[in-house]
Amino acid sequence: MSLIIPTETAWTGVVISEDGEILTTSEALGEAPVVDIRLWDGTRAQACVTGRDDDIGLALLRPLFEPAGAYDYLALSTESPSVGQELGLLQHPRLSPVTYQRTTKVARDIPSDSGYNYFVVDAADGTTADGAVLLDQGGRVVGIRMPLLWLLQNQITDPGEVAAVHALTIEGVALPVLRSGRMQILPVLPRPDWESLPNVPIVFNGEITVDGAPAPAGTLVYAKVSKEGEPDYWRSTLLGVAGEYVLPLSADTQTYLGGSVEFWVDCESSSTVATYEGFLGRVVEQAITF
Repeated sequence: MSLIIPTETAWTGVVISEDGEILTTSEALGEAPVVDIRLWDGTRAQACVTGRDDDIGLALLRPLFEPAGAYDYLALSTESPSVGQELGLLQHPRLSPVTYQRTTKVARDIPSDSGYNYFVVDAADGTTADGAVLLDQGGRVVGIRMPLLWLLQNQITDPGEVAAVHALTIEGVALPVLRSGRMQILPVLPRPDWESLPNVPIVFNGEITVDGAPAPAGTLVYAKVSKEGEPDYWRSTLLGVAGEYVLPLSADTQTYLGGSVEFWVDCESSSTVATYEGFLGRVVEQAITF
């Protein structure tokens, strides 16, 4: 399975169950709860993020359509790969519309006391995309390739190494967390630019109801700013008070002015659609209903 985000950066994921669960890395998702996907057969659709944990760098998605019959999927292996073992690699390479396969070898194992185990593969040529699927000779998923920056930030590998998380770790440790609906999204910190003025956001706030009742405290609310010809801009907020939200949107007003603002909760879009207009620092009172 290939996953494509609106910025045309491509990464890879894999369907791991008959129900259509898609496992992928979380780094390239940004704050988007919904992404565009392309199945092996070329079918294009959307998938919703149902579980995510940036601490472990993984996310679980489900398609937002129901094709006839069960999904084709790849089972997770119940065995650990051995050093020197040859594995198949399935991925959607960056800047290319073609999904391709090749082979690679296991270079070394990385055990861990944390319960998350990884292994290094001989793929330091820079062509292995985030989320690339590593398969054994039986076609079972042995591991998922993790993003290089994430690996270095978590001090898992050395510079230049490409590593994957064990399928056994995914099955026994990661999936229970992701299937619980956990949404651990680490903030993306902007690089400081002292030559420009601070980007004061346009703030949307007001009442928010779900099925006629105030949305519970702790609800994760997303806003998507869209304008033709531009990548979608996503931001999220966690409700601190039931039925009330505050959502700052820092999308460039010169680029997105006049665009539409949609709101999402639990993979559902609201009937409420606003317009991104005004000036930086403006406060927009907008009630949202689901």
